[in-house]
Amino acid sequence: MMMALKIKTLGQLRAEKKKLVARQNELENHFQTELEELKRTISPKIQLARLIAYLMNRKKRKERAEDLFADTVAEMAAKYARQFTVMAEEKFRNWFHHKS
Repeated sequence: MMMALKIKTLGQLRAEKKKLVARQNELENHFQTELEELKRTISPKIQLARLIAYLMNRKKRKERAEDLFADTVAEMAAKYARQFTVMAEEKFRNWFHHKS
C-alpha cells in the first residue's frame, strides 16, 4: 500500500509530479505494448498458422503411434520366428540323430 507523501515545498511537488508523469508514461507504454501483442496473437493469420501447426503435429503424432504399433507387431513376429526356428532346429537334430 502506498503511503501518503507529505509535500512541504513547491520543489517537492514538482518532483512528485515529474515522477507521476514518468510512471504514467511507463504504464501507457506497457499497456500499448501488451495491446499490440494481443492484437498480433489474435490476428487471423496467426490463428491460421496455429491451426495448421496443430493439424500437422496431430498427423505426426498419429504417424508415430502407427509406427509404434508396426514396430511392436514386427518385434512380436521376429520373436515368434526365432522360437519357431529354434524348435525346428531341435526337431531336425533329433530326426537326423535318430536316422544315424
